Amino acid sequence: MPRFLRLLFSSVLLLGTCIPACLAPETAPEPPLDQRDALAEVYLNKKLAVWQHRLALDDWTISMIVSPSRELRKGTLGNIKWDETKKSAVIRVLDAAEYDTPYRAALKDMEFTVVHELVHLELVSLPRSEASRGDEEHTVNRLADALLHLERND
Repeated sequence: MPRFLRLLFSSVLLLGTCIPACLAPETAPEPPLDQRDALAEVYLNKKLAVWQHRLALDDWTISMIVSPSRELRKGTLGNIKWDETKKSAVIRVLDAAEYDTPYRAALKDMEFTVVHELVHLELVSLPRSEASRGDEEHTVNRLADALLHLERND
């Protein structure tokens, strides 16, 4: 067999043995339900610190609590309670185990909730009323969404 054909044949064999090993990367497995909250809490506390700084809320003491849905108002994924005189706030975020989505999607949504509540805190000095509540929610949703799109470059 001529040298050229031997090289071509060897290359085809080499490529043929490589193809089965060239698999797409696997996605990380879903953590067990009983570990989702602890992992989410670590992730969200890091994100809280990042977003608190980005929104120039460093002079506030802000904590976060992962909460079951029974501790949140019906139909919500989180809330924030603040004390403007003490510059302290507590953000509640829906428990990761209660999401019906894959874990990574739940984390993204939980981060959205944290950013959403921080934007509410940023607006604390503005006048509020029940009449303006819907407009505020709409605006806060749009701002949080825009900030996260910039963060994620999408």
